[in-house]
Amino acid sequence: MKIKRSVFIMLLVSIGATSLNSCANMSRGEMMAGGAGFGAVLGGVAGNIIGNDTVGTLIGVGAGALAGLIVGYVWSESIVEDRSAYATSAAYVQANNQQLDNRIREARKANKDTANNVSSIKKNNKKISKKDRDKQSAVMTQNINLMEKDIQTAKKAAKEASGSELQQLRSQINTLSAEKKQMEKNRSALNSLAAI
Repeated sequence: MKIKRSVFIMLLVSIGATSLNSCANMSRGEMMAGGAGFGAVLGGVAGNIIGNDTVGTLIGVGAGALAGLIVGYVWSESIVEDRSAYATSAAYVQANNQQLDNRIREARKANKDTANNVSSIKKNNKKISKKDRDKQSAVMTQNINLMEKDIQTAKKAAKEASGSELQQLRSQINTLSAEKKQMEKNRSALNSLAAI
């Protein structure tokens, strides 16, 4: 069954306008998901135009979704400043707990999305461009390095923590360490994908 190009172009323009209009109020995770959705639509349009059929559209959607994950995917540096910027140990520990909480949310979302996209590409025997694969892998490496930096900073803060704050910090460190390992596995899985 052939799908009219004009329908896809209208859909693309509509989604693009909506996406741009709503980006100002989005969190980083929402922007990442929006980028994947927009990438999927763009990939679908390209697949339909190139292949002029539904199969080309579906392949384009999968490749576009993975490429779309690159949008908004690079995390910001740690919000935790040098220890000397905090008046008390409690403030320093609290800043570390907040940073780890934010980073864990980012990592969980990124890991879930990446694993789903890699699984979909493998399941459907698709290929992605080497450029997109390598770019995504490089971004994941940057984020893994940021997680490691946050973990090391939090370990220093743990020396000044006590009671429930210390327990929370240790728990957050363990959780982020697990997410970091998962991202390393996801990066390996991504790098193993066939590329064009």
